[in-house]
Amino acid sequence: MKNPITLLIVSLLFTLISCEKDPPDHFQDNLAGDMVINNDVRTLNKRIIFQNNSTAYTLYDPVADEKGNPASSINIQVIATLESPGYKEEILQASHIRISDDYAYIGYNTQGPRYLGGIDIVDINPATDPKLISNVVFIDPETNTGKDVSSIDIEPKGTGSSNYIWIAGAEESNELLESPALVERFALNSSNQFE
Repeated sequence: MKNPITLLIVSLLFTLISCEKDPPDHFQDNLAGDMVINNDVRTLNKRIIFQNNSTAYTLYDPVADEKGNPASSINIQVIATLESPGYKEEILQASHIRISDDYAYIGYNTQGPRYLGGIDIVDINPATDPKLISNVVFIDPETNTGKDVSSIDIEPKGTGSSNYIWIAGAEESNELLESPALVERFALNSSNQFE
């Protein structure tokens, strides 16, 4: 007679192997091949350069009010700068920023005919100590084709779920579409990072 523990383990193993995983979110199809994700906070934060002596700027509204009073002003203090991400020798440029809750989401693209873009997610809580927690570059390393990011929006998480990030942009090569324009939705993990 066989050992009952061995039969139990084999049964459990067979059950786990035969169970199907939940189908992927339909907005997430084929992501693995066309994006490069970096969630290594240690290497990402080398792109943040803190200012030793906080530089302050005063910006003035160029239009005086209807009573002729001087224009209003706002003071801005620079705490840190963020170097643009890159892919190989190509450096991206910022195209859009969206602030939601305690995070800044920065979209990137490139000038000219090349389609290459990405997104940085920066934890800005507290604002005096920003941390870059996630980066994605939209490139297919096999074909070297990419996507630009022109605009970003955040769909806040519901109860028991994660934030979603929406992007509008264009992609270099898509044989299924007549236009390079795109809108995509990506789920972020519980740490508000790309997966």
